[in-house]
Amino acid sequence: MTPERTAHYRNVAKYHKASLRLLNMKAAIHVEDKDDEEFWDKLLKKVCPGDRFRFITYSRTEKGHIATGCSVCLLYRDFLDDKLAIAIDSDLRYLRQQNGINASNYILQTYTYSFENHLCFPERLSEITERITGMRNDIFNYDIFLKNYSREIYPLFLMFLYASRQPRHIFPMNELRRVINMNLFHNRICNNGESVIELLKEEVRKRMKTLNLIYPHFDEYKERIRYSVLGLNESNAYLYIRGHNIFNLMISIGNEVCNALMKKKRHLYIKEDRTDKPKSCLYYSGRSFKNECMKNNLRWDYPEIQKCLEDISSIWK
Repeated sequence: MTPERTAHYRNVAKYHKASLRLLNMKAAIHVEDKDDEEFWDKLLKKVCPGDRFRFITYSRTEKGHIATGCSVCLLYRDFLDDKLAIAIDSDLRYLRQQNGINASNYILQTYTYSFENHLCFPERLSEITERITGMRNDIFNYDIFLKNYSREIYPLFLMFLYASRQPRHIFPMNELRRVINMNLFHNRICNNGESVIELLKEEVRKRMKTLNLIYPHFDEYKERIRYSVLGLNESNAYLYIRGHNIFNLMISIGNEVCNALMKKKRHLYIKEDRTDKPKSCLYYSGRSFKNECMKNNLRWDYPEIQKCLEDISSIWK
């Protein structure tokens, strides 16, 4: 940073810390954007239920422009302490073990690609589905789908990580996104999303055939070992690929599951002549599933979220 920019962000950091006493808050947390606030608020309340934290969702540059995102958060990295921390999406920083991104430096991270990956934990999705519809979800197993999805994308994701370490890097993130963002279609939930998995499997097969020729020294076994120590494996790769894409996929599938369950509910209503219930309870608003996914409680029983909680605890407990 230029001396002017350094001085600007140093002064902004001092301001945020000084404001805590007036606001009677424990610390200020600069997050990437407004959408990230709710996720980190849940984690902080889980670890520090009696404390209040101030969230900063944007900064103004030295020229007065509003700025958001991870790069803005990291501008404060030299001015952080237990009064001012930043909370960012890991993206690929955790898997690449980027130096200095840790709680010791008052930097909180998701340990998944982004916070959206955490919103896709399968048991959580099933709970939301059942609460929205009032029906037992016996038509789609989110856990089976996400494990199958992870298994199929896993070799290509390992190839992507390997290629990113090579001097000849011709498999950039936008190419991986094209696979993750493959065109989808309706009626995706039959046999736990078998059609989606088959489409993904074929796309990965074609890409791997080409990439294995470009990178003949790629050793999938060695790559598995390299990243397994960080938590990535073939059953949870969905947590480490680009979160926005996997979240959108699961929202689409969740809406379809909810619509199918509500259709089943209407059939039962007619069959059983349930005139005691208002007809309004038989129709589902597609916006509800996404809203519930954003707002509903998180699950706490898997390693990636536990690491987030441990980081918070290491700073403020």
